[in-house]
Amino acid sequence: MRDLEHITSLVDRMTAAPSFEAAARSAADWARELTACESAIVRLRQPSREGREWMLVVAASGASQDFLRDETLVDDSECLCGRVGVGSANSERPFYTEGGSFVWGHVGSIESEFSREVLGNTRGRCIAEGYESLAIIPLIGVSGHMGCIHLADHRPDVFEADAELLEAAGRMAGRLLQNHQEKDSERAALEAIREAMLPTRPPSVRGVELGVFATTAEALMRVGGDFYDVFELMGGQVALVAGDYSGKGLDAVGTAARLRHHLAAHAAAAADPGSFLQEANATLADMLSARRFASVVCCTLDHENGRLHVSLAGHPAPLRLRAGVVEELVAPPNLPLGIDPRGRFESVSFSLHEDDVLVLYTDGVTEARNEGTLFGVEGIGRIIKDEATTSLTDIARAVVTAAAAHHDPSLPDDDRLVLLARVPGSLHRRRLEDPVVESAHEDSSD
Repeated sequence: MRDLEHITSLVDRMTAAPSFEAAARSAADWARELTACESAIVRLRQPSREGREWMLVVAASGASQDFLRDETLVDDSECLCGRVGVGSANSERPFYTEGGSFVWGHVGSIESEFSREVLGNTRGRCIAEGYESLAIIPLIGVSGHMGCIHLADHRPDVFEADAELLEAAGRMAGRLLQNHQEKDSERAALEAIREAMLPTRPPSVRGVELGVFATTAEALMRVGGDFYDVFELMGGQVALVAGDYSGKGLDAVGTAARLRHHLAAHAAAAADPGSFLQEANATLADMLSARRFASVVCCTLDHENGRLHVSLAGHPAPLRLRAGVVEELVAPPNLPLGIDPRGRFESVSFSLHEDDVLVLYTDGVTEARNEGTLFGVEGIGRIIKDEATTSLTDIARAVVTAAAAHHDPSLPDDDRLVLLARVPGSLHRRRLEDPVVESAHEDSSD
């Protein structure tokens, strides 16, 4: 009777939902209420044109923003979610149920309990989050496996008692989700991608004001691989990263998501942006598709001594607004990531005065064109100077909007990203005795 009441509640809530997104969120909320777990995520299976199977988060309840950014897209070969979502879970393994779910109550030690041959590939992100209990339940529609529900909790042994009920719910929820229109599913998928790869609110970091704005395609097949990240490093420095993985569609977005996570994992131990990109590049061979690459710009702000360190990987150089003047910071272009695993990445150092504005962007901004005329760096500079008294978010929005307005709608369009950073004067401390030169490309305008 209890199980019937719970399933009836799930059906009523998902049937009453006005959209695919709302129905998926109802399923996540229902699972959290049933199990009293901390996190519930609904993943939908998304085959790509290149033959890969992606598991895309379309609804979440309780998960941290950092966790969602790292886990928004996984493919069926790299983690447990993928294998459950496509129905390839091996029920002979002790951590899989006969119904094809993964249910385990001591995840923190699972990699030491089982060999990689038995366990298969794992991203390890759930372990890094500190989750002890995981339940990954297949969503099964009329035509077969269509995704999964991912449940997690820091406590051990949370889900075993409800495993059969959760599997029944997965079969019911899969059919109900299929009843919603395809355009609602795609819209939810696009929103999940945008918030994961290009969140409208950048992370909060000590001593640095940030602003960001980005636009993406309105169809999954046209979405590009733009991404950004901001994180604090040891010693109080702040790293800013912007990048663009070549290609379009889910494969580009999925690889860009993995790349962003990969870069963040390498950042903490690197001595400077060039070393950071070099170490990351050396380990990318198995991640990037053949004939694909990523352009990246990495900057570290050291507001204790007024220095800005820049390294490029085939990406446009950042701009600096100082006292009403916009200038491009000249740096060695270096190769994009994924071209040569032995590639070297030079860094350059510049001064960072109080209230300087640093501008990172992707080439969709400067390459907007109309009648053969590019929007260019000049277009960015013009908008930034005109909008200099407004918030950084408003400035970023104004640049992206102006670039989009400049672009001829009859030409293929691209994603656009602008990330701005400023060290406010009240927080800025500068030590003039610190060395200025880090390479032969020092900033001569200081």
